[in-house]
Amino acid sequence: MSLSLDRSSQSVLYGGAAVAAVAAAGYYVWTTYVRRPSCPVTPHVIPRHIPLIGDVARALHAADLDDNVRDFEKLQASSICFRLPGQGWVVATVCPSNAQWILRTNFENYPKGQEFHDILEDFLGDGIFSTDGEIWRLHRKRAAPMFSLTMLRDFMFGVFKEHTETLMGILGEAAEEERVVDIYSLLSRFTLECIGEIGFGSEMGCLESEASEFLSAFDRANELTELRGWNPLWRVTRWLPFVFGPERQLRKDIQALDRLSLSIVRKRREEMMRGEEKAALQHEKESEKSSETRLLSLTAEAEQAPTSLETSSSAAVSTRAHSPFFSRRLATGSDSSQGCEQMSSEGSASSVTRSEAEGEDGGVRSEGEEAEGMRGQHSSGAGGGREILRDLRESKKNSRSDGALSFPDFSEMPPVQPPHPLSLLSSGSQAATVSPPRRDFLSLFMAADPHMSDKQLRDMVLNFLIAGKDTMSQALSWALYELMQHPEDVQRAREEVRSAMREAGGELDFQATRSKLPFVTAVIHETLRLHPSVPRILKRALGDDTLPDGTFVPAGSIAVVCAHTMGRLASVWGEDAKKFRPSRWLEFEKLPPSHKFVAFQAGPRECLGRHMAMLEMTVALASLLDHFDFLPAEEEGRLGSVQVRSGLTLAMKNGMRVRVVKAEK
Repeated sequence: MSLSLDRSSQSVLYGGAAVAAVAAAGYYVWTTYVRRPSCPVTPHVIPRHIPLIGDVARALHAADLDDNVRDFEKLQASSICFRLPGQGWVVATVCPSNAQWILRTNFENYPKGQEFHDILEDFLGDGIFSTDGEIWRLHRKRAAPMFSLTMLRDFMFGVFKEHTETLMGILGEAAEEERVVDIYSLLSRFTLECIGEIGFGSEMGCLESEASEFLSAFDRANELTELRGWNPLWRVTRWLPFVFGPERQLRKDIQALDRLSLSIVRKRREEMMRGEEKAALQHEKESEKSSETRLLSLTAEAEQAPTSLETSSSAAVSTRAHSPFFSRRLATGSDSSQGCEQMSSEGSASSVTRSEAEGEDGGVRSEGEEAEGMRGQHSSGAGGGREILRDLRESKKNSRSDGALSFPDFSEMPPVQPPHPLSLLSSGSQAATVSPPRRDFLSLFMAADPHMSDKQLRDMVLNFLIAGKDTMSQALSWALYELMQHPEDVQRAREEVRSAMREAGGELDFQATRSKLPFVTAVIHETLRLHPSVPRILKRALGDDTLPDGTFVPAGSIAVVCAHTMGRLASVWGEDAKKFRPSRWLEFEKLPPSHKFVAFQAGPRECLGRHMAMLEMTVALASLLDHFDFLPAEEEGRLGSVQVRSGLTLAMKNGMRVRVVKAEK
């Protein structure tokens, strides 16, 4: 009997294993040969058709950016595909029409995806860079006003100029000492210092010193997070009781970032609370002083007039009882000027959240109730008299030319909603006197929504740091890389900078920087065409789709817009596509569409900070060209050691060592 049961169990076990094997084989055949994209597969690499191993070989081959360019040129295709182990099919495209379809037209079908969010969550939390859907939309609305013209002109431009001067000093010392400099590392520290002050309102302390805990932790966390994308087992190693290897180091770096960034958040929150208390106290003192002065004046008038102070006070009460503004103020128990101040400091922007502000139903009290309440205040002595005179002053302040009373003029504010702190940055705003003392993103987010948690604030700011640090430093580094090989472009750009400076009287202001340097701007655009900071834009297809070039994209596939490859193909940019030629941008009547020049992406997720990025790079590059020449540090005078490190951004694997020489004036 026992033997029979054993044989029966074995049969069930073997049968189950056979069914599982058949199901797995069927799934592989279905997803590989039936439900597959209708575009050419990447060229075969050894080993060719071996399942899984062949997929790994193809994936590694496709990861090389130069190989990717050669594959598209060899196949003469606008889209190609390959399988990524553990991820399914990858559809890579270089067709501008496909890019427009994925990034704009059919945007909702191509989010970043849950896998992307999970990989980045430990590092960036639920920030704008790692989320989709409503959470991303909320972040986008909150952040959009941060990149207004006012912020660029009155805040960011000054930050860029200040840190650029520090950068010039460091390079000047290197030139005098004939020291070799890793310009890639230095520019990385420069951009972190800039975006750190704009984001946190604090100096990161990494430009003049390489020994920065924040910089080290930030860079390592970024690199180790990228490694997760190539390791399908990262979740397993992350949750093991004894974490080891990259995940262990990543955990330590994230803990360091949390400690440093949250300390800044909490310190800023305390500063803002102290500032609000100080402002409220100062306002109260000024109001009392003004009321006492007015009281003495009215008392002197009352001694000469036949009407008593009490009669005058009663008349004031009667007048105020007909003022709707005063009725609301009395019912809510707060001073009118304090109400405006509270709205200015606590409101959220309509342009950011587009949510209705929570109003307060103050009610309307009858004339008799108001008069009775005021008699009680008046009988309390001098304090009541000051209240009466304050209300008289407010009634006069808010009266129209025809003598009738009305609400204060809130014409600059959207109906029902209080103003966002960014609206207070305008010198013409009525509430300019209560504008926040800081304009960094952290302070503005706090003022816009006091209920944001410390972690939410940390996530928001770190997302902007990662978006603004590496992309800008890499673009500037690649610009110098190209310019070192094209001295004629260096000379033309330098002459343009110096001519603009002479015209401006010695120093370029905000407007001149934006409008008087077309060739410097062209150098930046040409650099981003050949060396886009984000070489691949990855999306996940929610449903089956067909691209404009006819390529079928199965649901669940990864769709990749190959920005780096697009910039180097003759089919997109002409026969000289691989040549660095900034003057091509001066030949255009207008900039190419964003789905062709995808350096800043396109569609709803187009880079919010693109104008800030262009301003920062223009300020820095103009100063670099005006002050210095850069020469390769290698003895043979070539840049052969500069290599690309494949990842989410176009990093230089081993940096870029240069000799700095002061430019002739």
